[in-house]
Amino acid sequence: MLGKDTDPLTGRLAAAQIMAVFAVLMMDNHERVLAEGSAAAALPGALDAANRAFDQLERGLAGL
Repeated sequence: MLGKDTDPLTGRLAAAQIMAVFAVLMMDNHERVLAEGSAAAALPGALDAANRAFDQLERGLAGL
């Protein structure tokens, strides 16, 4: 989590990364629902994808 003393650029960069993850997950969820036939059927995979995405966001790209 960003502290109160975080400079504005760092805050904007963090916000942009978070929004990018949301956008990718939204597209992935749309494709998943179409492939699975319902939101209920797509939910387990969507939850797994969200967990993976936010874990990666937290860790960064250094390990890839």
